[in-house]
Amino acid sequence: MQLRSTSSSNTSGISCGPSLIVTGQAQTKHSPSAPDHDNVYSGLRSGSREIVAAPGEPITLWSMQVRVDFNPHDAVPEVLCLIVPAPTGVVYENQCGGHACLRKSLEGFLVVVGRATPFTEFFARFDGRPPVSWTVEDLDRLQRLVREKVAYFVPDGDSGDSDVRVLLSLDFDRLDDLTEAWLPVRAGDEAAVLVFANSD
Repeated sequence: MQLRSTSSSNTSGISCGPSLIVTGQAQTKHSPSAPDHDNVYSGLRSGSREIVAAPGEPITLWSMQVRVDFNPHDAVPEVLCLIVPAPTGVVYENQCGGHACLRKSLEGFLVVVGRATPFTEFFARFDGRPPVSWTVEDLDRLQRLVREKVAYFVPDGDSGDSDVRVLLSLDFDRLDDLTEAWLPVRAGDEAAVLVFANSD
């Protein structure tokens, strides 16, 4: 199955432009038989939903994936977001790389973490042609921006009544992926990505 919609939105309520694609594949399974208990029902779980059927009854499950084109140009061009990897079934794709117009994507959830202005100003000096090999000075400056300009909060695991800030840092193990509008970072122990509007 493939569905195409004329508009889309992400979990943060930001318009993401006209590109929402849902793909899926049907799988038919049979619930276990229960010859001595005709009134017993069996459950199959699909994501967060539990599908219940009578013994021996066929159940059709859809494994779906949603692709969202993260395109803040038309809505909030200065927004800065963090894609945190997770098996959500939602894949966020972003145009990046300046004039190269690369397409990179990551499955997870999208979180607004600040304004992108300091990052767009940093990349503006490259005039749409970000370097492939980064200087120590540029990496140090990006590291400072990531640490000082990004506000990512998660619920406090102990109390649950407050949020705690997770400090981000540039992921030096993934510099091959680093380019304009796609910044690999570490969010605690997680390998996440900062995204914002590409210049082109």
